[in-house]
Amino acid sequence: SEFLHSRKQKILGVFTTALFGVLLLLPLMGHSQTEPKVEAKVDTLAIKIGEQIHYTITVDADSTAVVNFPEGQTFSPLETVDAIMADTIRNKDRVTLQRIYALTQFDSGAYTIPPQIVTINERQIFTDSFRVKVADVAVDTTKQKMYDIKPLIEVERSTADMWLTALYILLGLIV
Repeated sequence: SEFLHSRKQKILGVFTTALFGVLLLLPLMGHSQTEPKVEAKVDTLAIKIGEQIHYTITVDADSTAVVNFPEGQTFSPLETVDAIMADTIRNKDRVTLQRIYALTQFDSGAYTIPPQIVTINERQIFTDSFRVKVADVAVDTTKQKMYDIKPLIEVERSTADMWLTALYILLGLIV
């Protein structure tokens, strides 16, 4: 009887532990599928002055989610040249959105692209920051001929503005 009681206690303990483990992991199973994912990457970390970096943000979210990508000059100290919506892929109840930004810099040095904010259903998610090196472009003035600055030239004043003003006055008098 004592042996049966201790065996019963062991089975009950194992069952309780297993049940507790399943209940602990159960919320994570469904939650991991609906959690949006944001990934940022750059095509290079070193450019010459004036060259462009392609900065890509990829968002994987629920198809009903409202996604807002960074807008304007948020990549400072680099300048945004262009921003295009590259791709949208639908897969059942999920959507993958991708936006590519063309960035550049006209001064040499090492710059950090700050973390960007992607808003998904009013929740802000930050991307990683990236360190970019901008190299000088060597100009060889011994092989390239240099020219003097050209002087200013006189330009005749246009009379088109005068005729347009006279026409407006005439129309005003008629009406």
